[in-house]
Amino acid sequence: AALRHPAGGGGLVWHAQLLEPNSTIEVGADGSIKPRRALLPVRASDFFASLVRLADGRWLFSGVLNGWPGLTLLELRSITVLSKSLMGPDKIHRVWKAESSTEPPSMPDTPQLSVRATLRSAPWSAEGYSQEVRGNVWWFFAQRDAGVKSGLGPIFAHGEDIIEQSAASPEPPAQAVRVHLFSHRYARAKKETAKDRLTYHSAVLIEWNHSRFTTVVELATLNGVGGRNGKSNWYHDKMEAQPALYRHMPPHMIVPFKGEFAEIRCSDVPSTSLDEFKQYIAKYTGSGSGFRFIDPHFTHSGPVRLSHRSQPDIARYLLNYMGRDRRYTEKVRNCQAFAADFFAFTAGKKGIEVYSNILKPLYTPRTHLFLYDYSMYTNPDGVEVEPAGD
Repeated sequence: AALRHPAGGGGLVWHAQLLEPNSTIEVGADGSIKPRRALLPVRASDFFASLVRLADGRWLFSGVLNGWPGLTLLELRSITVLSKSLMGPDKIHRVWKAESSTEPPSMPDTPQLSVRATLRSAPWSAEGYSQEVRGNVWWFFAQRDAGVKSGLGPIFAHGEDIIEQSAASPEPPAQAVRVHLFSHRYARAKKETAKDRLTYHSAVLIEWNHSRFTTVVELATLNGVGGRNGKSNWYHDKMEAQPALYRHMPPHMIVPFKGEFAEIRCSDVPSTSLDEFKQYIAKYTGSGSGFRFIDPHFTHSGPVRLSHRSQPDIARYLLNYMGRDRRYTEKVRNCQAFAADFFAFTAGKKGIEVYSNILKPLYTPRTHLFLYDYSMYTNPDGVEVEPAGD
């Protein structure tokens, strides 16, 4: 356990709700806790029974938290309670801290409004989805068997492994030939709010020289697909119980999404051209249940002018960009900023802006992030810093 979860900070932080035996929070009709919930509920008895103490004194949760396959071997950092106050607001205080508590962690004896455990993933989770592979970028090679002589089926790869997988075919690596920047609002079952009407998602479609499929490249919240049952707007099977994307994702990526961090997603889609992709978008454009897009706009198209534009090259650029800044923010570090950067970089065009007028004053191009090896920079706080060793 200590090898898989070495000591150190920086890992992703999670908050679990510890439930008393008679609690009905997130409990189904059969009395069992509903799995894979955002609240991360767990029976207190099960939680504490799964704690193990390492030789260095740390306490590790060794079970699978709330049925999420990727939430295991988590270091317990603190236990916090919300107590009812006779006067004034309810009180929040920590009853156990990893740094200072001498007694083993346990459930408070007195009844509380709620009890929360704060846990932390291993330090490597700040740099990738697994201990072995760095990089918060993933690529679903969903069309791998579309005319490829090797007979390989769909493959999911993340981080540095994308480079290896993109070169796995016996055929020469695909070359990016054209890129298209597009934006849309999300279709919702309920009536759009004022914020919904202002919120546009932007992405880039890549056309390849083989003309067998295209690829949607986007930046979004970390674990947003694995944390939502593998549902992706780019595939017809989104609403199936087990979409193909979900079936191919490794278990360690099935975790709740983290809204403050970002990832880059690359999805190979069946559309062989821009026109076919527009037909796909049109099929799911409309208001209400069953639709996915509202008000789609394809604002820029152009040839890929990069000297090095193979699929492995594109993957390297994306890994560099993501490795320099892992934040996600609604105003600055978002899907529109990335899409504008990526299109401007690949097409070699100046003057590309984010789609929403409200975000344009906040946008600063950062196309240089695609070029430089992210491993040669230190990035402790999710902000751009000087190269290591300088």
